[in-house]
Amino acid sequence: MPAPPGLSFDYSRTWEATLRDLFLVGIGGLLGATSRFLTSRWLTAAYPVPGHIATLIINTAGSLFLGFIIARAAGSSQFARWQVFLTVGFCGSFTTFSTWILDISNLAQQASLRSATNHVLASLVLGVAAFALGMLAGQRWGLPLHLGDMVHSLRVRDWLAR
Repeated sequence: MPAPPGLSFDYSRTWEATLRDLFLVGIGGLLGATSRFLTSRWLTAAYPVPGHIATLIINTAGSLFLGFIIARAAGSSQFARWQVFLTVGFCGSFTTFSTWILDISNLAQQASLRSATNHVLASLVLGVAAFALGMLAGQRWGLPLHLGDMVHSLRVRDWLAR
């Protein structure tokens, strides 16, 4: 089965390239896990949402971002070096399957099996919908992929010339 657009693994890569990818995944994972932790804490402190709703919001946001990244990576050689950092590293640790499973287990034990089932269905529907929306957004309103485009799109030169 072929890899999704923008996702592939080249087994002929050098050891140095593999180590670089491992480093990028690690840094992305650190940032993603830290972002998830802080976002969850903020959601439960700023709004009276239960932990399982915070996990649902975070996983949905991560699915949206992942869809956007996958759409931007399709056919972009300039984006390839950041793909593993953003998809496997950041999104992989920002979204959380294990916490989602724990939330489902807690809902089944503390609330009801119906609540747990509703949470599973809501998570799947929202996650897939958010991913699809992210793909559409990435295809339609994609951001520049390298620094030269970003500088040009922000018109930094015009601002500096003033």
